[in-house]
Amino acid sequence: MARQWRFCFLCVVVVFLISHANAQQPQEDRFITSLRTQSDFATWPGKRGPLKRGLIFLVADYRDLAGFSIIRDDLDDDMKNLGMVRKISLSRSSEILDITIGVAHSSTDNAHELLLLGELALSQMRFVDRLQRGDGNGVDVGDFNFILKRARLTDLQGYIAFVRNNVICIIRDGRPDNPSTVNVQQLAADIDARITALPDLTPEEFNTLSPGITAFRPVDDTLVAEEGSFTALNIAVSAPSGEVVKLKFSSEGKLEIDTSIDPVRISATHVFGVIPIELIAINDSLQFGQGETSVTVIPPPSRDPNLPPFRR
Repeated sequence: MARQWRFCFLCVVVVFLISHANAQQPQEDRFITSLRTQSDFATWPGKRGPLKRGLIFLVADYRDLAGFSIIRDDLDDDMKNLGMVRKISLSRSSEILDITIGVAHSSTDNAHELLLLGELALSQMRFVDRLQRGDGNGVDVGDFNFILKRARLTDLQGYIAFVRNNVICIIRDGRPDNPSTVNVQQLAADIDARITALPDLTPEEFNTLSPGITAFRPVDDTLVAEEGSFTALNIAVSAPSGEVVKLKFSSEGKLEIDTSIDPVRISATHVFGVIPIELIAINDSLQFGQGETSVTVIPPPSRDPNLPPFRR
């Protein structure tokens, strides 16, 4: 009897532990789970494949883009847990063309997640009503690609999204107001060829080419929240690939960060306490390194703590 009781007790404990572990794991949004099923996400080719260094996108490298100029060029780090994204808008007369390049780190699987969450999940339309696979249907670009449901082999209707290794590329024109005459399929194929020509890398080899942040700290650890109070940031970044490195800073709006001067200067706003500062160093291939430091902001010694916070 005692043995049966102990066995039942152990079963209850095991069930509790399993339920507790499942409860600790964040539940994926049902829309995303449904999207994975509709798009056959589990069967996308190229999972666990080799990495590419990235893609240095230059307008001059593509003859179909002759006459276009860049009107917007942004680095998006919102999904840096998966990779880095560059969003470019091009203009030629009344034509508009948007090109998104994303480079995932660590694994090609991250590129698949980047495409799914950063592109396919943005539309309110059901996937099956909006997109279809182009590979296997005459559009030989990337490891796989998606085109519009209404697209034809001779006219992709200004849109294609593809993945090659750990690099994603999305091309869309400005329809209906600013359509482009660019052959989107040919442009995608030309971009794909440049990615394919890059050497295959292991995650370790990929990381050796990424920028490194070797120093990142404020000259003064403490700022006083008053006019004229500031300190500089001591920054040192390595660039193993030899590419130009851009720096992105964030304090979630709790500090003023002046990047127009060298060294970069930070000033207090209206927030007191220990304030984290993040730095992301991004090279031309969209590889990146991260660093974090902090500064403590205190009120002026003579300041009445009951007064409203200092504001710039």
